[in-house]
Amino acid sequence: MVLITGNNTPACGGSIISDQYIVTAAHCTQPRYRQEDIKAVVGEHNFCTSDNKIAIFSIEKMIVHPLFNRNDYSYDIMLLKLSMRILFNDIVRPICLPLWNNFLPFVLSQIGEVKIPENEEATILGWGHRVFHSPFRSCRLREAHVRTISRKKCLLKTHYKPEHLPPTLFCAGVPDGRKDSCQVSSHVVLCPSR
Repeated sequence: MVLITGNNTPACGGSIISDQYIVTAAHCTQPRYRQEDIKAVVGEHNFCTSDNKIAIFSIEKMIVHPLFNRNDYSYDIMLLKLSMRILFNDIVRPICLPLWNNFLPFVLSQIGEVKIPENEEATILGWGHRVFHSPFRSCRLREAHVRTISRKKCLLKTHYKPEHLPPTLFCAGVPDGRKDSCQVSSHVVLCPSR
């Protein structure tokens, strides 16, 4: 996990996908921050305490998905190219990406729909809010175990309307609603358990 900051304030989480690229949610930085205001903090666990094991990177380039829509969050993804390369170690390393053959059809599709198996166990990570609607974020990186929810069930059991859940997003949480990715972070890593 990478902590993305804007003007030295936590904005979102991100995931390392190579030694020079981070993937994150486009809404975390667009249009709130200019490129020079954004930093990627690598190796962070608790941003409320000083740590000499972190590395802070400037952003060389922001690559927002060309179909990103601020109104409904469709295609809410962007790449951040770092100004320097990350040195990997036992704490800092890239995430595993899906097999290209499984991922390519979605990438190429203009109207792609994320198809995630229902009730898939997963782990979400981030520095989100500990209490719903609280202005305070957790200082420490947190994790929660959730299950994926079908689009149909998500629309039936939540306040979401179809126009607020574009086909490029999916739902995950727990039946009682106490854990979800919004409580953890705006951008999360969804790690399938298998």
